Amino acid sequence: MKIALVSPMILPVPSVRGGAVEMLTTYLIDENEKQKKIDIDLYTIYDKKLQEFSYKRTNIIKIKTNIVKKIIQKAISFIYRITNKKKSFNIAWEEVARKIRKENYDLVVVENNMFLYKLISKKTNNNLIYHMHNDFNNFDKTKQNYKFIANSAKEIITVSEYIKNRLKSVDNFDRIKVLPNAIDDKLFTKTNFKNLREKYCIDKNDIVIGYAGRITEEKGILELVQAFKKLSNINKKIKLLIVGSQWYGNLKKDEYISKINSEMNEIKDKVIFTGYIDLKDMPLVYNTMDIVVIPSLCNEAFGCVAIEAMAMGKPIIASKVGGLTEIVKDQFGFTIQTDCNFVEKLYSKIKYLVENDSLRNKYGKKANEEFEKNKNYHKEQYYNNFLEIIKLDK
Repeated sequence: MKIALVSPMILPVPSVRGGAVEMLTTYLIDENEKQKKIDIDLYTIYDKKLQEFSYKRTNIIKIKTNIVKKIIQKAISFIYRITNKKKSFNIAWEEVARKIRKENYDLVVVENNMFLYKLISKKTNNNLIYHMHNDFNNFDKTKQNYKFIANSAKEIITVSEYIKNRLKSVDNFDRIKVLPNAIDDKLFTKTNFKNLREKYCIDKNDIVIGYAGRITEEKGILELVQAFKKLSNINKKIKLLIVGSQWYGNLKKDEYISKINSEMNEIKDKVIFTGYIDLKDMPLVYNTMDIVVIPSLCNEAFGCVAIEAMAMGKPIIASKVGGLTEIVKDQFGFTIQTDCNFVEKLYSKIKYLVENDSLRNKYGKKANEEFEKNKNYHKEQYYNNFLEIIKLDK
């Protein structure tokens, strides 16, 4: 069996520049190298770091961009705009579609790029599968693109039951399979007792509330800072550790960041921004945290941070939104409605866990037990589940 595995074509695969979808795709090709079940042509954007990788069962097809291609892309995009053509143009995506048309794959699996999927579908007769990692409201408010995918795909893979149900609400499409996201369980292990407290000047007796993810408005960081600020007025032995950036290593100042900084003025000595941290170093970060908070204001498609925290044995406080509700359970955490009292509820639950050492330990232990029990969250099973979904003899 030979498949084309098409990355979103935004960041490179293997994942050398970050990216959740890119990391999951890397898990697939790495595990396939061990189990040798299929042959893969992997389509990815070029990056010089990819020269370090060599696979026997995966052929990495790197799509390069250069100044000439960029000029062509800008010119065609400009023509589309002035002629009111409601379509996008990306020269790298066009190249991927042309290359796939020349091949005869058993399957073409497109990872989370609906525009690229549509382009490929027009230029190939191969069986197409779309792997949907996001809620369609993020990109397609009219839902027309996903209606197109529902009418043309052999199958659609979603990352959660929430996304599956969202898709079914748009189109009566029944060929949908859920493939929960996974993590490297050998990397995320609570047996790694090192932490970063010394690096960030955190006292060993401080209780650290942690956030990991993008620093954007829909992730609820401002509300987390507001709740923490209120708690810090009555508890001097707490710190807030915020890990991440706006876009994979680029933490530029904007209006939202300015709001956060303004809210932090009186508590700057208690809030630590680390910026982007590479995945391989995240276990050290989680070991620094006592509580992990996921204060999303949007409907998360899944929530890899939640299963990373579970693997590391950390209690979780999360918004009651989207796919997070399928992961975070009462046995090891709290889920909170994102209503007008969200900040007050965050404050209350964080305060409760900060003041209850035994409950934090109990919830942390239960979180780790749940992760160990649910093998679907482990990258080896992720590969096996993927193969089960795409098998051709159905």
